[in-house]
Amino acid sequence: MTDSAIRVEQPPTRLQIPFLITCGMAFMAFFAAVAAVVVPLFIVIALVSSGPFTIDGVPVTKGAFLSFSLPIFLVIVPVATLAGAFAWGVWKERAWTRGAAMAFWVCSALVSIGQLILVPDQRSEAVQGLLSLLVIVPVALWYFYRKGTVVLYYGALQARHRGA
Repeated sequence: MTDSAIRVEQPPTRLQIPFLITCGMAFMAFFAAVAAVVVPLFIVIALVSSGPFTIDGVPVTKGAFLSFSLPIFLVIVPVATLAGAFAWGVWKERAWTRGAAMAFWVCSALVSIGQLILVPDQRSEAVQGLLSLLVIVPVALWYFYRKGTVVLYYGALQARHRGA
């Protein structure tokens, strides 16, 4: 038999994941895991508890508390899901994680904008969030789409996906 007649599949080798992407994977996995535990636990406790309920130190009814909390959960769940998907995708070496990371930062900006509009009492926190995102998003864009080693990493992932 010739060498070309026998084909032995080599196990795939892991690529060297850039350091900040590894840090992002750890952060996103932690965030997603905490949200997966805390959100359902908080909802169950709020539903079965008899109180007292407060918002910013002001006593409120259970209904008012749950109504106030609902938008928070409607934001946390998809953002945490996106964070978990990013962490899993990096671990599994998926090329789409670059877009998922940028989507996470865009969602963070939308959360801050929503906070500005919907929670007037927390304008200063929302403005701080937006200002920090004005720095983070351009840096993330540069890192994921312009930094040489990261561009090479994602190029290798895409080539592997195409079977090259």
